[in-house]
Amino acid sequence: MESKFDWLTLTIRPSDQTIDYDMFLGRLGNGLLLNELMAKMTPRGGGLFYDWAMTYENITLYGCTPERIYTQGFCLQMSSQGLDYFNRYLAKYRLDLRTWLYEWRALCFQGYTTCCTRVDYAMDDIHYNNEKPFITLKKVSDCYRKGEMSKKSRVVDFIDGAVTLNERLKNVDSVPVVGRTLNIGSRKSNVFCRFYDKLAEQLQKKEPLPENCTSWTRCEFEFKGSAAMSVLNSFLDRDDVDFGKYMRGVVNNYCSFIVRNNKNISRCPVKRWWAKFLGGCTEKFKLPHKAPARSAYARAKRFIAQCAATLYTCSVELGAIGVYKIVKNSINEKRLKNPKYNCYKKELAENIKDNNVDYEYLNGFKRYAYCASGDENNLENKIERQHLVYRQVFHEARLYLDDFDFTTKEFFTPGVSFLGGENC
Repeated sequence: MESKFDWLTLTIRPSDQTIDYDMFLGRLGNGLLLNELMAKMTPRGGGLFYDWAMTYENITLYGCTPERIYTQGFCLQMSSQGLDYFNRYLAKYRLDLRTWLYEWRALCFQGYTTCCTRVDYAMDDIHYNNEKPFITLKKVSDCYRKGEMSKKSRVVDFIDGAVTLNERLKNVDSVPVVGRTLNIGSRKSNVFCRFYDKLAEQLQKKEPLPENCTSWTRCEFEFKGSAAMSVLNSFLDRDDVDFGKYMRGVVNNYCSFIVRNNKNISRCPVKRWWAKFLGGCTEKFKLPHKAPARSAYARAKRFIAQCAATLYTCSVELGAIGVYKIVKNSINEKRLKNPKYNCYKKELAENIKDNNVDYEYLNGFKRYAYCASGDENNLENKIERQHLVYRQVFHEARLYLDDFDFTTKEFFTPGVSFLGGENC
């Protein structure tokens, strides 16, 4: 089984109001080594609600006007082919994607809010010379129809609409080729899974195939929001081997194919072909995510919204005074049972006075801390060490790139850590 990132979407905006538009572009071009890539990009209009977009080799940079950099910022989007090119591009600077992303995450301590809004993780079952594949679309669809597919330890019902099967017929050199895709879940959710015949897709697109390839099935997971941030954190804090093991456990937790020999789904063993596809993985890992705390005002507004129809009907039929009497009588009843009952919520009152209607404020670092395993202090230390790794490689690259511009005003100061204190 081979695995790779198949899509990556990153966003960045300054959170420090002293960072102007030119400094922002300098950080992208000089600090993140994107100058050469950006120079090769050609305009392609707008998109994703951004003011402009530029693209090159399946890598697209979306941007905004200077007055919107603090609220919207930029978006960098890479498809599978774009990621392949970007890895080759970084190799010129003796960098790989993981090391480059070290610095991307480290910008959360340098006046920027960075985020991973989507990452696709693809696992391929490729076989050659008519070898028997571990996984096929037929095996997956048969298990679904027999009730042997589980999603988050719950059986996927054949009629619940959670799974859809799409087929696409195309003649390739007068030979009909049918491409099939089985989708699990909703594209709007944070985790979405698809199985498809990658061999048929390559044939339909007339793309080159590995020599003697006779079977190629892909299992692809699309992670968005907090799930994408969790995957990115795991990628940066693990090596390739550990990350691969971890992601197989994440996949097994979200979707697995089981032998129904027990009423308790969690005790059912997985199908042998599924275990082989996952490299023998039997563990299940949940993506870490801590929900930000809500203010008392935010909680109250949500409660009112949930009861909006009832409150509206009562106010129309009883009037404001009638609704107030119901509330007053209810409070009096509670006070009879408990004379110390406090009916005035001080925190809610303060939130209303301050107009604090938001969730807990998420600064650049919190966005990563809430989607990472372990404590915040440990994550801070990791980010600092990774920042220094990137800078070491960065300065070594200067010896080989005489025409590179490292004069940006905002650039790294040797000897000073971005978290404070002395660099090692």
